[in-house]
Amino acid sequence: MESIPHIMSLKQTAKFLGISEPTLKRRINAKQIRAYKDGGYWKIKREWVEEYQNNLIKEQEPIPKIHINQFSQETQVFIHQLIANAIKRAIKNGTYKGDQTEGEDGEEIPETIKSGCTLHEGR
Repeated sequence: MESIPHIMSLKQTAKFLGISEPTLKRRINAKQIRAYKDGGYWKIKREWVEEYQNNLIKEQEPIPKIHINQFSQETQVFIHQLIANAIKRAIKNGTYKGDQTEGEDGEEIPETIKSGCTLHEGR
């Protein structure tokens, strides 16, 4: 993974945060993220980006946990397909850790998800 420069351009920061440059400019203008202009170009310090990210984490309200069994069978199949496709993309990109047997919450990952299969093989 590339190291993050101490001072980033608008383009670098937007790419790092996964947002568009116009969105980043709006957030700078709204004082959500600190930045300064140097010769007409926006510059953002790495610490300011980290500060912004930490503030985002603090602002997020906890999401109540719901079990997949609370959804209809059709929705469960859809969720399993989404997860299976995400795992396939991660494998293709080389970012999948295939030895994982538990999710972040400590619950075992169902075999249908680990293997990339869906609940209904015919779909």
